[in-house]
Amino acid sequence: MMARRAARAGATRCANGVRADFLLESARRAAEASAARSVAL
Repeated sequence: MMARRAARAGATRCANGVRADFLLESARRAAEASAARSVAL
């Protein structure tokens, strides 16, 4: 339910805001992946 609300809020935002949110999220995922990789090593 939260994801649906967030998606609707994102759809109402301007394109630049959505793009910035996507970049922040992808950067956070990349950081988490690299952290997990370093822990695995």
